Amino acid sequence: MSPLTEAADSVGISETKTVESNTFIFKKHFSDFIVVEKFGENLCGTWPSLLLKPFDCGTKEIIPLTAPVFLKNEDLQEMSKLVEGKDGKYMVALNADLNTKENRKALHLYIRDCYSNMLSSFSIEEGVEVSYVKNPKRDKRIQWPEGLGKFLHFTLKKTDHENSHALNCVARNIGATSKIFQFAGSKDRRAITYQRISAFKVNSAKFTAAHDRLVNQGIELSEFSYEDTQIKMGSHTSNIFHIILRNAEIDAERFEKIKSHGCFNIFGPQRFGSVSGNTAEIGQLILHERYEDAVNVILNPELCVHGNLKEILTKYAEVKRSSVLKNTPGFMSKFNEIIIIRALEKFSGQADKYLQALLQLPRHVRSLYVHAYQSKMFNQFIERFKAKNPIEVCPDISVPLPDHSLTAEEHPEVFEEYTDLLAKDGLTFESFKKHEANFALHLTTRNILLKPKSMTFKILEHADPDAPFIFYPPPKEDYAYGQGNKSVYITFELSPGSYATTVLTALFDREFKTGSNETTE
Repeated sequence: MSPLTEAADSVGISETKTVESNTFIFKKHFSDFIVVEKFGENLCGTWPSLLLKPFDCGTKEIIPLTAPVFLKNEDLQEMSKLVEGKDGKYMVALNADLNTKENRKALHLYIRDCYSNMLSSFSIEEGVEVSYVKNPKRDKRIQWPEGLGKFLHFTLKKTDHENSHALNCVARNIGATSKIFQFAGSKDRRAITYQRISAFKVNSAKFTAAHDRLVNQGIELSEFSYEDTQIKMGSHTSNIFHIILRNAEIDAERFEKIKSHGCFNIFGPQRFGSVSGNTAEIGQLILHERYEDAVNVILNPELCVHGNLKEILTKYAEVKRSSVLKNTPGFMSKFNEIIIIRALEKFSGQADKYLQALLQLPRHVRSLYVHAYQSKMFNQFIERFKAKNPIEVCPDISVPLPDHSLTAEEHPEVFEEYTDLLAKDGLTFESFKKHEANFALHLTTRNILLKPKSMTFKILEHADPDAPFIFYPPPKEDYAYGQGNKSVYITFELSPGSYATTVLTALFDREFKTGSNETTE
């Protein structure tokens, strides 16, 4: 449980009221915050069965997922030993009746698929020789049925996971790389979220086989359909939110005002991170070319809440050597902090080692820092804008975020305000230009107003103050929860790139923050 906290002026969010944690509870359970992607009129989790296209072999056989019937248990055990021992060879003997081209092909495909290219095989006179591959390379010769869509679309339901972590878990469990996955938008971590994912040339039976293991990790996969196109970022229509606010009271008049006019479309606290440092602060340091200071903020152990990582950063702060990573679990290798520590060692002899360390982060990851600073500037612009433009008469327009290509001729008022705001931070529009290539900077716009659709609320009475409520998928019948406590159940629909907490902040005049780095795109 996390209390609502006072808003941070540093990211351009105006001061809001503080609420005691024992009177107003946000996200008591993961099910108190449910996010559902919508594509057209279709909702993840309740996808129409008539639209699902199941696996159809067509005119070609797909890679088999089960062992050929002629394989003996002894053969399977010996091949597993090769993988476990990471060395050696073994021959699968095929007698005259079984030593056919079809059987050898089936065995080659099975070995390649089942052992994820860790074993190689080739035909010999007596059968098929199998050996361990010390440096496996992905075999791209995937057999695929003709007429079957190459992209498997499915619904990912995750609980308390970031997108990247959930998809890495799925990839590990099906023996694949997370690079095969594409999605329309990132979703909140501390929540239950439903979203569509596409995977390139994967048999859905792999997911079925991993079902129980994934469920134990808070991940469920369903609604499989083979399609001709992959899911792309921003391709969903909207996100539907089902939110429970415990012990809350709602102002019906303010609710109707937001329902009618919307609210100012500020970036919520999730945009700026709540762990590993304020991303806008890091972005500002980068724009100032203070790369060492930016790296130090990222590696500051006091800002880290991940137990194992905090311990590593604490040791690194003392010795400044990558040797502290010696026994680091493999799953942590892609953590930003781990990447930077290794890079600092690699570029230790260069004058620009701190910049080079930042550039080792994936482009979309390192860009988030500078983008967060742009978001901070947008929030501060909105604070000035709304002082002059009441929401009831506010023009429904979009304005650019600060960027070097913004001109006074096209956006005079916006240019003037940003010039003043940037100057207060010791920056100019030119500060963005020199970082354009390395940090994916370009002119983008954002709507002044955020207008939720289909807003509803109702008061829930319940005897147990901590009772879990599940309103999605829709229950088949209403339940009586007793009396003695009251909570508010709110639903609304937002376009991609909008934050539910922005609506909640406007509705309750409070900042909503949960202590984890959450994003909803």
